[in-house]
Amino acid sequence: STVFIYNLFTKGSGIVVTLQTKSALDKKIQEILKAYDINLPLYQTSGETNAIVKLDMPFNPFSVDAKGYFKTKNSSFKFNGIEFQTKNAEVELNNNIIKLNNTNISYNKLFDINTTGHFNTKKDSYNGKIDINKLSLDTNGKKVLNLQKITDTIHINLFDKNTTIALKELDTHLSFSKKLSS
Repeated sequence: STVFIYNLFTKGSGIVVTLQTKSALDKKIQEILKAYDINLPLYQTSGETNAIVKLDMPFNPFSVDAKGYFKTKNSSFKFNGIEFQTKNAEVELNNNIIKLNNTNISYNKLFDINTTGHFNTKKDSYNGKIDINKLSLDTNGKKVLNLQKITDTIHINLFDKNTTIALKELDTHLSFSKKLSS
């Protein structure tokens, strides 16, 4: 990791902090990023991530320009309390935009996908391409859904009370609601 102060005695002064690590993207790393107003919507529960984050912070007016690159293999992550697995993931951070590059995501026996796209942390939305390696739903020992080797575009919106997923080519719109307590 490095720290560089530029233009200290002139106009346009600031600091560049470069963080480089090979560790889990866990709650400890999240706390460091939150100090710079960077809120990643997930944390790593197993595996290691090679990460480099560059924070450019001009002093007047103060702002944070955050860029980063993360790469991991055979890891688990929690996103909104749900644990997912990945065989490989390449992620780029550009302020509030998180770009997934050919990232594998699986959840139990329900799905195994590869995706490339952009997650906007301010809008809680994801747009991208998805390769469905497997999407399988069993109910009472009977296979209700079994899709394999399908390419589609995907749009996901995360809201306080529900999440929506749209798959264009499959003409599918899913909505998942959180249980409301009375």
